[in-house]
Amino acid sequence: LSFLGRFYSQLRNSQLSHFNLFNDSQWIRHLDKFSLQLVYKKYYLSKDDIYLWDKICFFLRITKPLVFIYNRLLQKYLALAQKLLLQDESLDSGAGLLVVAKKIK
Repeated sequence: LSFLGRFYSQLRNSQLSHFNLFNDSQWIRHLDKFSLQLVYKKYYLSKDDIYLWDKICFFLRITKPLVFIYNRLLQKYLALAQKLLLQDESLDSGAGLLVVAKKIK
């Protein structure tokens, strides 16, 4: 099943236009090459959030031809997505990483 996992990961990364999958340590090394200093970092979207996000995408894709069901699910899932994105939690790792850097003088 590892093949399916790799295939799914590659598919989702392509769909979501991911350019890299750096963690914070890798970002620090990469920024250093360009004389940039990390100012702030924040992980977001936990593993559970990503499972929910993928579930939302799956159900919306399969119900799209069924307009009535699709529209009801869309409203429900939009509210869930907004809640996920607005939650303020401190994570040590996550599916997303916000990195802010500044040029070293």
